[in-house]
Amino acid sequence: MLRTVSVLLIQIAICLAEATEATKSRDLADLRNVRSLASEAAEVLQLRADNKISATYAQVMTDNARDQLRDLDKNADKTDPELHQAINEAMTALARGDASALRTIAERLFAMAGPRGPAD
Repeated sequence: MLRTVSVLLIQIAICLAEATEATKSRDLADLRNVRSLASEAAEVLQLRADNKISATYAQVMTDNARDQLRDLDKNADKTDPELHQAINEAMTALARGDASALRTIAERLFAMAGPRGPAD
């Protein structure tokens, strides 16, 4: 009986650890998505400021980034304040057309999430 309870407790602990790791992986993927969107939007805004792309193209690209950020915010884990802060900051910078702020956000998220994880 004690052995059965011990085995069950170990299995529960393993399941909880796997669930926690899966959540961290999703959050990390979401941080990387926000980083990518911020970086791409910064580049689009800079190219527009340098007259290297049309206003129409820049508008379509920034609208697309804004929509993707909204979707991320809607679907993201509500218990991750860093993710929601990053999304809100990126949306605010995008609304202001602030390429520099978007680059800063992307750099901060790179430091947090790295190319493959925070240890990178």
